[in-house]
Amino acid sequence: MRSAQNTMRFKRALQSEELPIEKLRYVMNRAPKFTDLSGKSRIKRMAESLDISIDLQLPDGGKPITQGADHGIAVGHISTQKPAASRNRQTGGFHP
Repeated sequence: MRSAQNTMRFKRALQSEELPIEKLRYVMNRAPKFTDLSGKSRIKRMAESLDISIDLQLPDGGKPITQGADHGIAVGHISTQKPAASRNRQTGGFHP
């Protein structure tokens, strides 16, 4: 709920400054897995209610990803086998 409220505040701030909101790319962190249909429908409803499109859904990387983020290590350097790291490489977020 808090992320939806923050998104609305952010969109309103951009609109008040007359900045283009069409250039924004929304990313869902810790997205539900493939089989979690109720989670996927919640994300779809949230995107529709905010009038946005969520372009990218990053999977949950588990404890190593969280610990690496706490230490400031890039996702691609933590573990190449993690779904979050491989998804990050696919989207162009990791450059070795």
